[in-house]
Amino acid sequence: MLGNTIADPKGIEGSAGSSDGLNLLQLDTVLESEKQLTNVNGTLTLEGRSAPFSGYEIHAGRSTVGDKQPVSFDDNQLDGAISSDNQVLGTYVHGFFDSPEVTQLLAHWVNGADIESFAINDEKEFAIDRIADAIEQHLDLVKLWPDLKLSGQKD
Repeated sequence: MLGNTIADPKGIEGSAGSSDGLNLLQLDTVLESEKQLTNVNGTLTLEGRSAPFSGYEIHAGRSTVGDKQPVSFDDNQLDGAISSDNQVLGTYVHGFFDSPEVTQLLAHWVNGADIESFAINDEKEFAIDRIADAIEQHLDLVKLWPDLKLSGQKD
């Protein structure tokens, strides 16, 4: 969507054809029959600074990109694009912002600020634990699942 065109020659998402993108990035995308789902590790590099990341790709398109690709995977493949005015960055990587280092690098790229970030995955785990504790406290789980054995429960 961020690029110049999105082509769907096989009609995967509807009628076969091509649509204009938002023209924010110099790239063109062609939808393919096979959806890509791949775990990836790599490095984001912006203005001479780098940050490692882990994430995944899930997409049905292949994009042809110009020369500004800020993401390099551990297998030396490149990804992503940056607009000519350095205002827009796009990538196929999901989970990018789960890396505190990536968040810090992006904040610095956007406004030159060095920020203190936090480990989002730790925050997610904490939130899940709080929900689980509330469910255990306020629901009679044995009535829902009579064969359930809760920790600390006598047989």
